[in-house]
Amino acid sequence: MSVLGCPRGFGGDVKTGFQVTAPKQGDGPGSVGGATIGTPVAPAGRGVDLDALLATAVRYQEAGCFDEARDAYREILSHRADVAAIHHNLGVVNLLAGRLDAACTAFGDALDIEPSLAESRMGLGQALHGLNKLDQAAEAFRGAVEQLPDLAEAHFNLAGILFESKQLDESVVAYERAITLQPDILGAHVNLGHVLRRLGRLDEAIEAYRTATKRAPGEIDGPYALGQALREEGRFEEALESFDTILTHHPDHALAHCMKASCLQGLGREDAALAAYRNAMARDEAVFPIILKSITQMPSGWFWLDTEDLRRELTAAS
Repeated sequence: MSVLGCPRGFGGDVKTGFQVTAPKQGDGPGSVGGATIGTPVAPAGRGVDLDALLATAVRYQEAGCFDEARDAYREILSHRADVAAIHHNLGVVNLLAGRLDAACTAFGDALDIEPSLAESRMGLGQALHGLNKLDQAAEAFRGAVEQLPDLAEAHFNLAGILFESKQLDESVVAYERAITLQPDILGAHVNLGHVLRRLGRLDEAIEAYRTATKRAPGEIDGPYALGQALREEGRFEEALESFDTILTHHPDHALAHCMKASCLQGLGREDAALAAYRNAMARDEAVFPIILKSITQMPSGWFWLDTEDLRRELTAAS
């Protein structure tokens, strides 16, 4: 499974890596407690320029200086603890820094001020997931889905948690909804295929993998999952096409060479398989245990080779 999607920034864009950047004034849905991220927070008094401090915090955050960003957000909150957006940003920074308990607290504080802040529910769900609190994470993502039913990422995140919680039928529904809302959402087709495969719905899983491959043939996950599913079904010619698709775009992908060799071996084309295994070993000798397992599981004329003889055979010059 691919990992889970990112919470949305207050500018309405999906932010990779959970970064929340300063949107243009008026972008929704960031108007919280009279303040929008990137817009004035309100005067603090005592000569403190909170607008400048906020700009500094966002710059630190974007630069990956999370401790400094955290300190700046805390300073803002010491003057204006009623601004949910700043609690949210503090949660994002803590999430990025791996301070998951602190992230939960900050997102919770944001939601106490503004319960309708779906972005904070997304962040809270991600932090809870990192703490392996799957039931609570699912609850947070369900809340985000209820608030933003047309946001594909919310359904995608919920689907991933449901998969990990072994609620597979519900996970399928959530992935399908995410795909309906955003057909090109990264990873959704592949992840849907994984869930369907776990449910024993192999034909549907293969179709999901095919769709992922058609949409992004240059990516690895779709064609690799498709190739593996077909190979395990003994559909070696079709599987071979998938691994060749990977190698067209990623010629040094050792595992793809290895799986291609396995398909060739399954088709009885042992000379071609040996060449493909050698290509895999030339790229990464760490694949040798996989090769060894593949050879011993399928009919082959190489049984006479012991482990070290086989290694030498595969690393010999063509």
